[in-house]
Amino acid sequence: VMLGYCNQPDEEKQVLQNGNLYTGDLAHKDKDEYFFIVSRKKEIIKVGGNRVGAKEIEERILEHEAVHEVAIISVKDEILGEAIKAYIVTHNGQNLSEKEIQDFVMIKLARHKAPKFVELIDELPKYQSGKVNKSALSEL
Repeated sequence: VMLGYCNQPDEEKQVLQNGNLYTGDLAHKDKDEYFFIVSRKKEIIKVGGNRVGAKEIEERILEHEAVHEVAIISVKDEILGEAIKAYIVTHNGQNLSEKEIQDFVMIKLARHKAPKFVELIDELPKYQSGKVNKSALSEL
């Protein structure tokens, strides 16, 4: 796939080991031997012993007609270790309650995948590339 990173030996050691490329992607293979990327390893949230992929929750919340954008992060929780927090940008500033989002998620996903906290914001912080800056969300 690649020989290495240009002038980045530390990063190269993390992803290239024994001739293998470790992408950090989590995937599964179906019965027809197709691979599906589920999430990134660093975006897995451990909620009370359950591993939850942020991407799966984001995709579900985006199905809500009032939601324009969403980002999921983990926050510390005294009981569960980590909890799920959703930052949501709605279409035209529509109002959504925490319970409405939790119930919407639980229609299709397990209860432990519903965000414990929901915060509506005007816009998600992003890098110049357009990707959501989840580190900045953690500091809000």
